[in-house]
Formats: sequence, structure tokens, C-alpha cells
Amino acid sequence: MQQAVEAKEGLAVSPSRSVCASITLQGYLCLYGKLAGMTGTARAEAAEYRRVYGLDVVEIPTDRPIARIDHPDQVYATEQARDIAVAGLVAERHERGQPILIGTRSVLESDRISALLTERGIGNTVLNAANPESQASVIALAGHRFAVTVITGMAGRGTDIELGDRPEEYDAVCALGGLLVIGTGRHLYRRLDDHLRGRAGRRGDPGESQFLLDIECLTNVSPRARRLAQHDLALGDTQLMMRVARRGFDTLQDTTERQALEDRARYYAYDKVINEQRLRIYAERRTVLEGIDLRPRLRDTLDTVIERFVADAARDTPPEFAGLDALARRCQTYYKASVSAEHLAQVPDLAAYLKADAQRAYQRKEQELGSEVMREFERRVVLSVIDRATSPKSNFWGKKSAYAGSASETSSPNTTANAPPD
Repeated sequence: MQQAVEAKEGLAVSPSRSVCASITLQGYLCLYGKLAGMTGTARAEAAEYRRVYGLDVVEIPTDRPIARIDHPDQVYATEQARDIAVAGLVAERHERGQPILIGTRSVLESDRISALLTERGIGNTVLNAANPESQASVIALAGHRFAVTVITGMAGRGTDIELGDRPEEYDAVCALGGLLVIGTGRHLYRRLDDHLRGRAGRRGDPGESQFLLDIECLTNVSPRARRLAQHDLALGDTQLMMRVARRGFDTLQDTTERQALEDRARYYAYDKVINEQRLRIYAERRTVLEGIDLRPRLRDTLDTVIERFVADAARDTPPEFAGLDALARRCQTYYKASVSAEHLAQVPDLAAYLKADAQRAYQRKEQELGSEVMREFERRVVLSVIDRATSPKSNFWGKKSAYAGSASETSSPNTTANAPPD
């Protein structure tokens, strides 16, 4: 993203960066000292806001009474029958001049509905992901007389839909019933259905909403409900079919929302555990970047590593000194020690001897480079080790979770110097 923006603006493209860490969206938001927000559909998610963010949902009464009429869902046996019913409803209301906003669930569906209306001689405007630059201007005109607008999902959100463009037209549109919102199917989440309904009846204006559904949408989700509904339809019991189908859609939304909530809660719980590690690592990097003297800590680390080398050799030492030979090679690789297995076999206290030898090598390196250069060298090495150890390839943070939407941090080439081991 950074490189794409730089290329677009004609700037020098910066070197490639790699992801060093990720965080869930919930965890990222919780980093803020204060949390607050406003939305018209928060009441349905009140339990999650309390559970995850510790926030209460307060419902603010509308300034004016809601005059929108939300009609019961109409259910049809097939998608084709549903589309024909949508076109018929649009034709009936369009002839009167009532503005209509049709909400679809996909770009293909919006194009299909638009083509069906065009065949009937009904002019319409399509607003989907293919033309995002015109969203605001198109959606703002959806409340004018004879306007028919087909949108995908939540296209044009944030733009107010006013009825008519003149006071006299406003009165005429209100007399027709205001904006009619038609949904061509239920979304997986009720909040999206509520968003679509809320396009009509703004600020006390009159309006209507009508969702037209088809049983084929239940094919892969609730086969039993679909079979029962089609059976009732075949028997001519339309009302029973509609009740069964509506229960099927309600069950689908309940299941989807419950599973999504459980997934988000589980990922957030995982992230809280990982966050303890994340904060410690970030604190460690911060101390290094702020120029803390790392010499005492590195020398303690050097002693700890030597003790581990000696302990490993003690477990594996056979009479032929193969374990001591491996110990000598490890020390030579680590700090270029000049020791051999035969020599180490004569040392009474291996750990003390090798720790002193390593500390002398460390001191020689500082004398060779100078104190100022050595301190900078130490910081670069420590930053490089931290970044390599906590990169996604190292699996430090565990297996990458499949949660949607995460914020990432990138490492700068300036903090990942490839320092030699000595």
C-alpha cells in the first residue's frame, strides 16, 4: 500500500517492508485510552460491546417519531419468481412516481435486476462497487420522484437521501408514501438488513421497506426448511410456506451471528494472551531504540549461554571427549574461542573458565571497535535478533489466526542490520 501510494504520487519508492506483528481489530481499538461510537444498529450487538470493549449501549430516542412502514417479508419459491415480483412491485410504484431504492446482495444480482427493469422500460441507476466515485451524488438523488436506484450492499453510506429537490416535490413524494426500500434477500447479519431499511423514513419522513425472499437461498443452509416450504407451496398453502421460510431465514441469521460472535470472542481471547508477549517485546525494542546501555545485559546473557553450552556437553560427554569437542566448536563459533577438547578436559570448572574466556573476548571486541561504535553495534544486533525472532516466519506469535481485518506493523530496514555472530 505504501509503495503503491508513492508510485502514484511520483515519489521514490521505498524498499520493501515485511510484516513483523499483527493484532486483532478488537485488540487494536482497545489500545485507545477512550472508546466511543455512534451507530443506528448497535442495540443488536449490545452484549458484544459490553463483553469485548466494556461499553454500554445507550439508545437515544429519535428527534421525530418514525413514520416508516416495514412490511412483512414476501417469500417466493424460486429466484426467478422473486425477481419477477420485484420488477412488478417497482413497475406499480414507479408508475405513481414514488422513488424506489433496491438493495441487492451482489454486483451480479444488481446487474440482473437492472436489466430486468430496463426490459420493462423502467429507467434506473445502478450503484455498486464498479463505480464508487459516483456513490454520494447518485444516492443523494434516490429520493426524487420517479427515481429508481439499484445498489449493492451498503453503497453510498453516509449520504443523506432527501425526498424531492424542491419543497413542492417533497410534499408530493410524501403523499406517495416517501422512499420505498426493496430488499432482494436477507443478508447474513440483521444489522445489514436494518441499515438498508433505515435508508427510508429519515428524520420522521414517511417511507416503506419491503423484503422479497426466495426459498432457493436456503438450499445450502437449511435443506429441511426449504423442503417443507416448497411442499407447502405445492399444496397451495402459501401462508404456511411463508412462515416456514421466514423461520428458516431467522435461523440462518441467528446461527451466522452467533458463530461470528463466538469466533470474534475466541480470537480476542487469544489476542489478549499474545498481547502480553507483544507488550513486552515492544517495550524491549523501545528501550533499545532509546539508547539504553545494553552491555550489562548482554554480558549476563553471554554467561547464561555459556552455562547452557556446558550443561549440554555434560549430558553428552563420552570417554573419547566427543562432547567436549562439540563444546569447543560451539564456543569457537560463538565468540571465536581458542580452546580444544583436550585442553577443556584439564579444566576443573568448565563454566567458570569459559565464561571468563568469553568475557575477555567481549572486552577485546570493544577495544577493537571503540566504546561508541560498540554500543551502536550492540543496539543493531539486539534489534535484528528481536525482529528475526518475532517475525511471522519464526512462528513466535503462534499460528496465524484467520480473523478478518487486522492491523499490521512493518519493520524498517534501518533496524534489521545483518550483523555477524561475533
